[in-house]
Amino acid sequence: MALVLKSNRVATASLGNINGINEKQDWSIFLDFENEIYQTKKNGIVNQNYLLSDVVEVSRANLNGAPISISKNGIERNIISTTEIRTALLKNGRFGLLVEDINENFFKNSATPVTQQITLPANTFPIVVSCIGSGSVTVTGGISESGLVVTNSSPKVFSRVSTNTTTDITVTVAGTLSHVQVELGTGIHTASSKVTTTSVNATRAREIAKVKKPLFSDIVKNNSAFTVVIQTVDYDVADNQSKNTEVNRLSLENSNKKLMTTSGNGGSSKYFSRFRFYTDNALTKSSPISLLDSTNDRFYAYTDAISLVSGTSYGASNGVFNTGVSTGVISVTDLVLGAGYGSPIGMNGLRGIVTKLAVYDRVLSDVELIAISKSWA
Repeated sequence: MALVLKSNRVATASLGNINGINEKQDWSIFLDFENEIYQTKKNGIVNQNYLLSDVVEVSRANLNGAPISISKNGIERNIISTTEIRTALLKNGRFGLLVEDINENFFKNSATPVTQQITLPANTFPIVVSCIGSGSVTVTGGISESGLVVTNSSPKVFSRVSTNTTTDITVTVAGTLSHVQVELGTGIHTASSKVTTTSVNATRAREIAKVKKPLFSDIVKNNSAFTVVIQTVDYDVADNQSKNTEVNRLSLENSNKKLMTTSGNGGSSKYFSRFRFYTDNALTKSSPISLLDSTNDRFYAYTDAISLVSGTSYGASNGVFNTGVSTGVISVTDLVLGAGYGSPIGMNGLRGIVTKLAVYDRVLSDVELIAISKSWA
């Protein structure tokens, strides 16, 4: 006699890809930051007895600006260590590992906002203004969008009338606000997480987040021929975002080589992605590939897949194939998540969350790369 169980519910997902991966399940590492599930697979046996701190490590120079972490249920707290991992719950409900490049808040006494005049140094970067609470701020002065109103749900980007001289703006506070932020729009023009100021400006340090090296080296046996898939979402992109902005979302590195998958807003209602490869700071980059989605979505999810094989990178982003660049053989030691890099590389890093990361200890085919880069849509 056999027991047969039936359900009156229609299945909405195949049990074969319940983790949302649109490809074979022979991954070696799968980190689901969104659902707080961290797994490895070795000889077909899955181990998921990991905490977040077992699979990721983070470093930053200091705790200036009182960096925050937001739990999956929306509870905010200040971190207390330069190596503490941060997470964030975005306004659209997406959750993940929070990684952010350098940000300075020019709005003084940010937790007790009052109307103030601010002088920003001469710079080509636009200005991003955001606020938290039930009120608003109106920004006027030496900007093209003078008089534009910013609310909790609509951070704004402001272009300078002149980039050769200082820019004076007035930020007028109305209603009840618990935080105001005025920062430079470097990389993607997004508000970042809170940078708390007193009577002076504050700068939150750049974060470097990596898959833990012992985990990577133990699970991935061929560090010159493997595949990584990552999904990232920017923190809170301005609803009048500027075009032609780009950030690093993943780096495959050793001591003198960095292969990045970068992407951003390319204008003409398209997002774009490409590879950047640095050898001792000499740059080779692929042509940008145009993705197929309209830029109306402020919380756009980038899913990038990248394979290394025979000294060449191949990849795909959101279902669009990218032939990549010639790299020579790279013996990868570090998987770095969304890092920014100073001079001479000069590449902006992520200001947002990593939701998913999968590592395959093999090279995926072109067809597989395209399919897997459609995962977690």
